[in-house]
Amino acid sequence: GGFKGGFFGCLGVVAAIFFLIFLVIGMATCGAMSNSSSPSTASGSSQTPGGVTSVPHSWTVATSTDSMNRSQRTACVVSTNEVQLNFPYRSQNASLCLRRGPSGTDVYVDFAQSAQIVCGVTGCRIPVAFGQEAPRNYTGRGPSDYSTQTLFLVPAQGFIRRAQSARRIVIEIPMYQSGNHQLVFEPATPLSQTQPAFQ
Repeated sequence: GGFKGGFFGCLGVVAAIFFLIFLVIGMATCGAMSNSSSPSTASGSSQTPGGVTSVPHSWTVATSTDSMNRSQRTACVVSTNEVQLNFPYRSQNASLCLRRGPSGTDVYVDFAQSAQIVCGVTGCRIPVAFGQEAPRNYTGRGPSDYSTQTLFLVPAQGFIRRAQSARRIVIEIPMYQSGNHQLVFEPATPLSQTQPAFQ
């Protein structure tokens, strides 16, 4: 009788210890889960009403020199929104770039991945809005190599002058079989305040 009582008494103590261990582990797990935040809350990005994450971008200014020692300066900013393209193309951001070099001054929109802008070398009308101003019409022209993922905007000098202080630039571009798309560029710092400066 004494053996059985001692055995079951030890068994009860062991069971109680295991119960306490599981209880402590469970409380620690719940505490860790309650202290963690969702990715959207922890990050510095904001969400638009459509659920698309809007990430602020800045102008990136770079200078390069060709083999004939001629310098070229380029300033680019990435769109805060993605263009939703139909198959076989992927939804993607675009870059707005300003370029000064030996061949002159250019303004162009470029998709890093495959895309099809519907605007040939003969030109098309491209509405552009700077800040709260009413949209202005620019002439869009495809590049000489007939690439469909790059579009040049003319006149370049007037565009660059207005872009210097703009905190928001919206460009409407016609895309193949998906209509007109508005690209939104919202640089964190105006082009006139970037370092190095784009001149």
